[in-house]
Amino acid sequence: MEEVIKLDGNRILLSIMIDKQGENFIEIIPHTAKAGYFTSYADPEFIESLEYISLPFLNKGKYRAFPIEGNSMPRTGTGIL
Repeated sequence: MEEVIKLDGNRILLSIMIDKQGENFIEIIPHTAKAGYFTSYADPEFIESLEYISLPFLNKGKYRAFPIEGNSMPRTGTGIL
């Protein structure tokens, strides 16, 4: 977390990927939701290396997708985020 750029008002600068129109992509983080992501999420080169998708029906905002392990979440079809 030391490499995160901190701004006034308890805000941080977060690296993101956008399309040509400035819309946010959804980065697919190749780690299950665990500590590995937290050591790299502020690194622009790490973010640029991720696969990403766009879901036009989502409202404006920043989203990231993670693979899951185990049965703690409701079942969905294979390949569904």
